[in-house]
Amino acid sequence: MPTAADSFFMPSTSVPAVKLSPAVNGLTSLMLMSKHEHYPGVDGWVTKTWANMTAAQQHTTRLVLEGLYYAVVPEGQPESFAAYVADLAQQPPSRLRDRLFDAYARIPRLDGQSAEPVRATLLGSFDAFISYLSARFPEAFIDLSIEREAHLLLNDPAAMQTVVVSYLHGMWRDVLEDEWQRVKPMLQASVAAFAATDFSAMSKLEAAQFVTGQVPDGKWRQWFELADSLTFVPSAHVGPYLHKVNHQANGRSHLHLIFGARVPDGVSIDSPELDRSELLVRLNAVADDTRLRVLKLLAEEGELCAPDIMARLALSQSATSRHMRQLSANGLISERRQEGAKCYRLNQERIESTILAFRRFLLEDF
Repeated sequence: MPTAADSFFMPSTSVPAVKLSPAVNGLTSLMLMSKHEHYPGVDGWVTKTWANMTAAQQHTTRLVLEGLYYAVVPEGQPESFAAYVADLAQQPPSRLRDRLFDAYARIPRLDGQSAEPVRATLLGSFDAFISYLSARFPEAFIDLSIEREAHLLLNDPAAMQTVVVSYLHGMWRDVLEDEWQRVKPMLQASVAAFAATDFSAMSKLEAAQFVTGQVPDGKWRQWFELADSLTFVPSAHVGPYLHKVNHQANGRSHLHLIFGARVPDGVSIDSPELDRSELLVRLNAVADDTRLRVLKLLAEEGELCAPDIMARLALSQSATSRHMRQLSANGLISERRQEGAKCYRLNQERIESTILAFRRFLLEDF
């Protein structure tokens, strides 16, 4: 698998909540490993762990987290990652395949058409399967070698279940369990910091802004609008980015929004680990010569569009996109579109709050 407006209010029966959600947390960390090159600024544990994995582990991570992702999305709120894996092991193998195809069917086609081949056709022809994916995902999101292996497993659900369960069980035992015990107190502190928040009068977008400290971009509008329930999940690894995990159950859509663990503005809580983690995310964004030069250039010019930044700093388009994405995700710059190009300005308030957070951290420590 290739992997909002203020008027969108949550139904009164489904008020947002902030929860640990260990299954969603663990799966997100694994997903970040398989996609880490697209997310500069994720926690160093992610890139370090990926580098220490064998080639076989890396391949299976991509197979499960890209080719078979929708078959393993957690349903409900498993009490632990181990319970989540045990549930996958107990389900009929065909159920995992159905979950994947049901999820694909809910994704709108890029061309807006509605005619679809029957499932037997998709299973019987790899070309038909790829054509089906291409109608939903940009070409850059589709890895033919991964999808070919996934297609073979979809035709053998028992083998697919064995691969998935064995992989997740092994990753929990060898990689995730110790890390979860290390970061769990910090994540619990983040959850506790939001415990007194009354979300009932907030729109989905307002709740997301309050919890994440960011203004989610336009793509979140449709996800918020379609979600029947919204759960915020603090992560130790996602860095400045927002990630979503969505599943359907009993005709209802359940959206998990994963954010970098933090304390909301105006709330005081005694958690040095959480304070340090949030500060490291911000400082990591400026701990790079190119990004510092970008910030200095914007400070001098006021606003520049991407082509101007590329020319002034002799950067490639991909390098510029990567650096600007990390600065934007951290809120250090704001962006807008002008005649098809992205243009950027310094977010002076965010920069000043980062400096203040750094000073406060040092003063409290000394």
